[in-house]
Amino acid sequence: MARGRSVRKLLAEAEGMPPGFARTAVAEEAVRTADAANDLDGAFTAREALASAAMHGGEPQKSLVAVTWCLAQLDAHPGRFDRHATYWALKWLPTTLVDMPDVPLEEIDRVVAEAERRYTEIGEGSDAIAKLRWVLPLNTGRTAEAVEAYRAWRVLPRSEYSDCRACDVSNEISLALDAGEPERALDLARPLVAGRLECGEEPARALAKLLAALRETGRDDEAERLHTWGLRLARGNPSLVSTQAQHVLHLCRTGRPGQALELAGELVDVCDRGLFDVEARMVTAAATAAVLAAWHEADLGPLPRRLGDRTGDAGELAAGFAGQAREVAAAFDRRNGTDRIGRAVERMLATRPTTAVAPVADATGPVEPVAPPAVASRTGAPQVGSPVQTDDAAALLAQAREPRGTLDDRHDLAVRALRAFEGMGDRRGAARARRTVAEGLLRLERLEEAAVEFDRALAELSELAEDPHDLLLAALSRARLEVARTGAPGGEEAQRLLAVARAAADVDPAGDRARGQVLLIEAEWAVLAFAEADAEVPAGAVDDRFAEARQLLAADPEDVQDAWETEAWVRGVAGDLTGARAAAEAAWQLADRSGSDAGLRSAAEVLAPLLVAGGELERAIDVVSVAQRAEEALGDPGEAGRAALARAEMLADDDRAEEALAAAFAAVDLFLTGGRSGDAAWARVTAARLFRDLDRDQNAADLLEELLQQSGEDGDRELEGAVALDLARLNGDFGFLDDALPLAERAVRALGPEHGSGRAKAYRMLAQLHESMGKIPEAVAAGVSCLAHVDDGEDPLLAAELRREHADRLVRAGMGDRALELFDAAEAGFRAVQEDVAAAGVDLGRADAYAALGRRDEALAAAGRALEVGRREDVPEMRAEALWALAVHHDPDEQRYGVALEAYQEAGAPPEQLAELTAARDAALGRGRSRWRRR
Repeated sequence: MARGRSVRKLLAEAEGMPPGFARTAVAEEAVRTADAANDLDGAFTAREALASAAMHGGEPQKSLVAVTWCLAQLDAHPGRFDRHATYWALKWLPTTLVDMPDVPLEEIDRVVAEAERRYTEIGEGSDAIAKLRWVLPLNTGRTAEAVEAYRAWRVLPRSEYSDCRACDVSNEISLALDAGEPERALDLARPLVAGRLECGEEPARALAKLLAALRETGRDDEAERLHTWGLRLARGNPSLVSTQAQHVLHLCRTGRPGQALELAGELVDVCDRGLFDVEARMVTAAATAAVLAAWHEADLGPLPRRLGDRTGDAGELAAGFAGQAREVAAAFDRRNGTDRIGRAVERMLATRPTTAVAPVADATGPVEPVAPPAVASRTGAPQVGSPVQTDDAAALLAQAREPRGTLDDRHDLAVRALRAFEGMGDRRGAARARRTVAEGLLRLERLEEAAVEFDRALAELSELAEDPHDLLLAALSRARLEVARTGAPGGEEAQRLLAVARAAADVDPAGDRARGQVLLIEAEWAVLAFAEADAEVPAGAVDDRFAEARQLLAADPEDVQDAWETEAWVRGVAGDLTGARAAAEAAWQLADRSGSDAGLRSAAEVLAPLLVAGGELERAIDVVSVAQRAEEALGDPGEAGRAALARAEMLADDDRAEEALAAAFAAVDLFLTGGRSGDAAWARVTAARLFRDLDRDQNAADLLEELLQQSGEDGDRELEGAVALDLARLNGDFGFLDDALPLAERAVRALGPEHGSGRAKAYRMLAQLHESMGKIPEAVAAGVSCLAHVDDGEDPLLAAELRREHADRLVRAGMGDRALELFDAAEAGFRAVQEDVAAAGVDLGRADAYAALGRRDEALAAAGRALEVGRREDVPEMRAEALWALAVHHDPDEQRYGVALEAYQEAGAPPEQLAELTAARDAALGRGRSRWRRR
């Protein structure tokens, strides 16, 4: 018993100590004490404590031995020990082994397989294994494999063996940096940098990883703040030696060799005392070598401190440390079959001072979050269509007119070409470049600016009279823009511009091609005229014009495809979906035949919406997938992200939520690669909603909470409102009403009058929460505010639902007279969008309102109408509710209640609902009441 108490005392002492060698030593003493007393239970507990202390104290190999021993005892004594702590530590074994270059990868794979077997047996931890499947390739230099495995991991539900979110994000940062995506890494780091996520070793590890990326992207002040904060968190912790070594390199880069050498000396001392972590020893050696080399090259004189018992000047010591680092790196690379570690060591060894910085005040906590720039770096991304590094105006203009690269980049190239032509005094070149600038503004939807530039280009091209084809194209684009702004193809200005185009076509050397382009816009406007008059396009009315235009354009397949796309678009606008679909299919066939990425992209934009409108979701998804690949091939990751997000939404509509989730995260990746962090945030919102659809609520909560904080930091009120509303709904669904209510109120504050639909949904949530909390006056007030923001034109179905919902609330609040008018409006709204079953369902609410007002006959008649529709349309839920309403509003009758309960059972009502209904029936029939009466 004495020894047992001693073990407990030692473990209690270790529990209160900070991570480090001393804590591990106390845990080892507890192990020895338990073993000496043959105390198996104490030995098991002591080794669990040793595993944790050693892992977080810089001696992971000791953790490896302790966990292996505990696993053996679990197998030898089934049911005797609680396995959770050991199984939690089990996932550390592979990452510990991978940092030992003499352990073959095959042995590590066997350990992963054993961990997977154990987790599978208990039905937990699949995400922990999935994470190992990308972390291990990442650490061994198989980046492409790591990226694919990472994409599979991040859509899995969290389990009791999941790493904390802080560790997950830190690993994601490492992957982004290794994949050459520093801007993505900085975006991922936001919750850590803002202090929203933390654990025993985070954000210290992550802050150190970001230092070089911040310097590379010109954010020196942010790097310095993270250095000050991060070094304070990491210094003195032997499990964070590699992290501290990154700070040594930062001090070296920023011209502080004295401070760098002092910190390097501390790390060398730790390594000399027997630090087992091979990777940490290697990084320390590389960082120390870099500092010593910088010291030697700057001829700074004798070293201010010794580095262990080593002798020699800075140059000699630098060579020794460099050789040590390279030797270990070579051993890692031989085992891994890659050159990742060697390249990383060479980068560290090459670190030299670039600038000197003034020290900042010691940071004591989170700093301002790192905000991604407007345009992300594309390091590591496909370089298709990347801007040419030239001042040649003609070359700039040629690339601006290529369908490659991002819209922003192509517009910037056109602006550069315009400035170059103007600088050369080349009026003709400037006029042509100005038209291209205007086209770029049009594609970027900056319509007013585009109109100004088109008008200037038209004036210049008309005056020069040397480029009729450019004049033609400028006039046609400006004419289409005019119609888009005014909606009137017959307007005076639109017709004037068309006349300019006709005149240019008459003298254009392109001949038939020029006349075909003019005829195409004439056919387009003829269809728009029918749409403007709200009339159907008569069969064959404009077929000949489109056919003649295509015949004139026949020499250029791209022009023919564009003609089909134009016809498809304009017929769709006019409501001629059959004609639109036929034209879109013709365009798609041409694009598919040519294999042109630009052609596939443009054809998909026309065809996909028509497929969705026709209910052909599966094919629409395939078409959008092609468009996404085309955008990636053309070097526009932002637009590829837009296609991926559209694909996610279609997959969700097709009840393929798992695939939709993967597509949503693909959109996140693409948006971040394209520098569109705002779009990436909205793609994450989609991912969170899909997590909820998949009943992975913890994943959704993690994502939404991070987004809520990010939106507040960025001042994105629309995003803040949407995310707060989703979080309110999630908390409300789990009964956490006190948490949900302030979130709903935040959503209302964030969503201004310009966000009418969102604001209505926020008030709707607020009303539901107040009612659930028994705050009926507040619920009614919120419901009134909800209806004040309803826009029938924006979403008529939602408007009808909100009216019905508030009418039901008024009935429950004892305001049945006010509810009847709303029920009428709701029914009219449902019928307007041909939701006849929902319209009939309004009668169920009406029945309750009539009954509350004492108008029983009308109540029974309303419930009877709902029952008739439920039977006719075979809607079991409506039939059950209507039968219940008839039972409730009639005189109590056991048979009626029995029929209603049976209908609920047939409709698949859950047991708890059936229990509530049975209790309500018994109360109505007076069952369960005592027959004894006090006299």
